[in-house]
Amino acid sequence: MTVYRVQSNLDDYWFALRRTGTNERAIDDIEICFTADHADTHDDIVAHAKYAHHGQQLYTTGNVATGLYVTESVLKKFSQDSTATTWIQKVKVATTQPELKQREDNPINRSVRAIERITEFEDVPSLGDSLGRPATNSAGDYITGFSISMPVTSYKFGGNFASIPAWVNLNGAINRDQISIPLLHRSPSGTVTNSGTVVLPRGTVRLIVDPLTLEPIEESSQIFFPIRWRLVHRPIGHSIPIINQGFSELVYLKDNGNVATTAEIVAENYERVVKRICLDDEGEPIRERSFLDGFGRKLPVAVPSSVSAGTVNVIAHTFPPFTRLQSNTLTLTDDWVGRSIEIPIPGSEYRYSTTITAVSSGVADVSTPWPDAVTTGVDVFYSGISATWLNKYPIANFSTIPMPTS
Repeated sequence: MTVYRVQSNLDDYWFALRRTGTNERAIDDIEICFTADHADTHDDIVAHAKYAHHGQQLYTTGNVATGLYVTESVLKKFSQDSTATTWIQKVKVATTQPELKQREDNPINRSVRAIERITEFEDVPSLGDSLGRPATNSAGDYITGFSISMPVTSYKFGGNFASIPAWVNLNGAINRDQISIPLLHRSPSGTVTNSGTVVLPRGTVRLIVDPLTLEPIEESSQIFFPIRWRLVHRPIGHSIPIINQGFSELVYLKDNGNVATTAEIVAENYERVVKRICLDDEGEPIRERSFLDGFGRKLPVAVPSSVSAGTVNVIAHTFPPFTRLQSNTLTLTDDWVGRSIEIPIPGSEYRYSTTITAVSSGVADVSTPWPDAVTTGVDVFYSGISATWLNKYPIANFSTIPMPTS
């Protein structure tokens, strides 16, 4: 920064105010003129020692306190010749010091702000009701399209950007990694206190960017884009369960013609797969859809279990998958692959529904994210069916989305 000269008409107004009793409201804008190098920017002038900031007392050229405080100011580029650029700051004053601003003069330098937290209720597809009972009729038939009402919380944010950031293109995506939202409070004195952190698990948050203008806004000679966005937290994730059922089933045959076991299917120890019509107990083609397991094989009549099959430990994991289950009192084996299960969420009346997609050394991959803190010793209930969980939205890295810092 190279400022060659700073001039001001403050001394003239100071004389009028003190010698003739002129009220400060009658004073026109005080002008401070900065003659600077061509390379100096708006931010360079604002950073200069002679720049008059909001709430600051002004001093004469003789370093005498005037008792005049800056209430408003505007800095604009006035002229430019072959050697220098002239900037003029116009300042309004008062004899009482105004409340100090709690934000930057430069709109781009202002911190991202957390605007509000809103909770609404949304009907979400579920394999059971809010009390953990399976969504079946008395004969064990699952009710297709059953849903429960669940709280969905939106965290709203806003910020100013010199250009439209690349992360807005993640609009509609789901978080790949855990998100931490700081709860910040700024006191009247400007002290920032962190009152805690809201932690949102992997796979449970969707980014929604509000409509934004393609024409930037100008403030304090700065051009910027104001952007608002929401992080929408759905505790059970954003996947939809589709019950595996149909009129046909898959048969996995080995090279000797025998039907492969579950363990052999997992190990891909079979020769071919045959698709055939499902038969009833009398060997006749079925007339209604049959439940299928995760491998497309016909299941017997669904009998949801009301007794815990044992306990597991929930393990957080990076994508994919978001969550893993570790054997505790329940020994997880290949026989659990493809089964849909329910786990009561600690401290909640809701149940976590998911499908086991793979098992290795007592650790199971599941198809949906665990909506709570990592925990141990949770009960597992077998739903009696298998469901495929379909992801409605893409999964993305949210690390570039800014969070409040002050």
